[in-house]
Amino acid sequence: ASDAPFVFLHGLLGNGKNLKTFARSAIAQTNVPSGMLLDLRGHGKSKSAVYPLPNTFESAAHDVRRTLLASTGASSSSSQLVPLPRSIVGHSWGGRVTLQYASMFSGKDSAYDGLRSIWLLDTVPGQVNDSVEQVLSSIQRFRDDALGQSQQGEASTEITIPSSNKELLELFTSEYKLSMPIAQWLLSSYDASTRTFSFDMQIAQDQLAEFERQDFYGLVASILEENDDDFQIHLVRGGKNAGWDVGTLQQLQNVQNQHPNRFHVHVLPKAGHWVHIDDRAGLVQLIESYEKM
Repeated sequence: ASDAPFVFLHGLLGNGKNLKTFARSAIAQTNVPSGMLLDLRGHGKSKSAVYPLPNTFESAAHDVRRTLLASTGASSSSSQLVPLPRSIVGHSWGGRVTLQYASMFSGKDSAYDGLRSIWLLDTVPGQVNDSVEQVLSSIQRFRDDALGQSQQGEASTEITIPSSNKELLELFTSEYKLSMPIAQWLLSSYDASTRTFSFDMQIAQDQLAEFERQDFYGLVASILEENDDDFQIHLVRGGKNAGWDVGTLQQLQNVQNQHPNRFHVHVLPKAGHWVHIDDRAGLVQLIESYEKM
């Protein structure tokens, strides 16, 4: 439908605000009437909500569907056609949830009509990269230190948790061994006044096992089979992200060879994992070339 929006889903440990600048540019350049930035379960403004277990990709996809239905005034049991959304753009974990969503709620016989494409931004198939677990471990250690200092006073810990962003960045990189890009990214989710992050650690931990469990290529195949020939899947990878190994690239090439007009792999050579930040202009131009109304 012409009034159907784009929906944007952030990555693990992030929130919708991470994609705000990119989303605004993409909406403006494609002439899509509107966009929605969602906070996935346990993240951002959704952190304090109570969610049905288990914490799986399927559950996260159901959360997205309920939110979109609520935005139209329809119920999850409604049989009416709901022209939402036109496209879903997901970064990393958000791309995995996007793929799950498309496999569950799109298709020729779906009562949830309107989805014409999905964009997976540096969404690497397979198990989660070891670096993600290392980041979570560092965050847990920081949270323990911050909690101990908050409850017992600064004298109870060898590490003083500062309040300024500059000092926090220094602490994240020196004491907790986080890279500067990751430290800056985490800082956007940190509230110095409460010494808390805007994500639920247990939900984040639960999601890690889901990466390996998800049948990435099987879902791609079923989505293309169940949808009309004009349904498109776009995977955009950062050329500087070393997480894309030769075997994965070959598998993606095989899928592209099987569906040359429907499954597209794009490369932004100047970008790392955060493609929407490292090469926002290139990413927006790419989306515009396929999605402009």
